[in-house]
Amino acid sequence: MLQSILAVFVSTLSFFIGIYSVGYMREDNVLRRYWGFFGFFVSSMLAVVLSNNLLLFMSGWEGTSLASYGLISYWLDDNEKNVVGDPGKFVFNVEFLSKPTTSGIRAMIFTRVGDVGLLLGLGYLLYLTSTSTVGIHSTLYSDW
Repeated sequence: MLQSILAVFVSTLSFFIGIYSVGYMREDNVLRRYWGFFGFFVSSMLAVVLSNNLLLFMSGWEGTSLASYGLISYWLDDNEKNVVGDPGKFVFNVEFLSKPTTSGIRAMIFTRVGDVGLLLGLGYLLYLTSTSTVGIHSTLYSDW
């Protein structure tokens, strides 16, 4: 039931983002790459939501990370049109500017931090379930 609700939520949100993207990206000449990354992101997110095993879950999780890198660093040049922020404004001696090439790398680094936490949590969950299973089996077969 929860998977169905999340799948409908992801699909509906992706639909509205896609509609917004049609207007937002209308001046771009090469949209195949954008829609490829967008479709890959949506399918990877649905794989995360609808997976029933860890292999599919992790492949969807890594797919969303790769697709977000591609979407964030979609524009391959750092010209003034593609930069987000205020040129000349500094926060803690760092320019308050976000360039596509560096923002994609920054997003990839932050998702790697989340991946490490996820893998540690899954490893701990596997450890807990494997030790309790071994304890049950040893108790069941101790009389044999």
